[in-house]
Amino acid sequence: VDFDGIKDLIATPNIFSRHSKGINNCFKPTFHKDIEVLTIYVRIFDRWGNKVFESSKVSDSWNLQYKDEPAAIDTYIYICELKDLSGNVSEYKGNFTIVK
Repeated sequence: VDFDGIKDLIATPNIFSRHSKGINNCFKPTFHKDIEVLTIYVRIFDRWGNKVFESSKVSDSWNLQYKDEPAAIDTYIYICELKDLSGNVSEYKGNFTIVK
């Protein structure tokens, strides 16, 4: 992951596939090496605003499942709020697509 500035202290791929062999088959933010995350709150929504994933654990990832079924091939929105060891609170938003 290439971090090009302060805006890019967190990064995620923008394409995911349930059928890839260990590459981009689950959603988990990646943090810049200089960021030590104290707390995190991640939410993922489908295009209709339904929350499909939520976690407050840094180690958690979304396995592209919703209600014990594969999530739809579609575009999703994530909101990631984090607090670093210095007490700085940041919010990051973005989107990604699940492909076949």
